[in-house]
Amino acid sequence: MLQKYDVNPHKLRHTFCQKLINKGINLHIVAKLAGHKDVNVTKRYVGNTQPNLDNAIDQAFS
Repeated sequence: MLQKYDVNPHKLRHTFCQKLINKGINLHIVAKLAGHKDVNVTKRYVGNTQPNLDNAIDQAFS
């Protein structure tokens, strides 16, 4: 299924973090869930959207 939608584990992890940030989850919590030791790594998800990837993942799990 992942190949069908051109999705890999890195994209899934990125989308997971992005969706949490978009929903207003605290940056420190997202960093902890993602396993980031430095919250600055997690900050790259703030204001970053990937609508095509979100659509593919939403369709895959709907």
